[in-house]
Amino acid sequence: TLAWASARLACADRPLLADIARVGPARVSAGEFNAQDLANTAWAFARLGFEAPDLLAAIGRAVQSALGEPRPAPQATFSPQQLSMVAWAFAKLGVKDTAVMLAIVRQAEAHLKDFAPRDLTDVVWALSQLRVRAPHFLEAA
Repeated sequence: TLAWASARLACADRPLLADIARVGPARVSAGEFNAQDLANTAWAFARLGFEAPDLLAAIGRAVQSALGEPRPAPQATFSPQQLSMVAWAFAKLGVKDTAVMLAIVRQAEAHLKDFAPRDLTDVVWALSQLRVRAPHFLEAA
């Protein structure tokens, strides 16, 4: 995505990010973003420190839906890295969406052996920053 490329280059093109933040929520809600798109977009906005509450809320709803809240969406399977990217982004931007974080935790608990140490530490850091309690996950991690 353009947002991801901008973040990788550390180029905070504010008008471009504002446009993405404006049109992104509708496209996310329409199901046009897969798991990688959701994770990359959240990560990019956090990396560049660009707050986009409506976009992050739409990403949060899409993540919850994809992770089985209430049932998993078959087209959106998240890798451990993608889950950690979303968790890190929400924490970095101060987006305290406990339901999203707990959905990520439940998925992480179910696939703990697949998580690289960095992915685990990013999720634990995000929980700490957002003050989301997940004692069973923290013990298992």
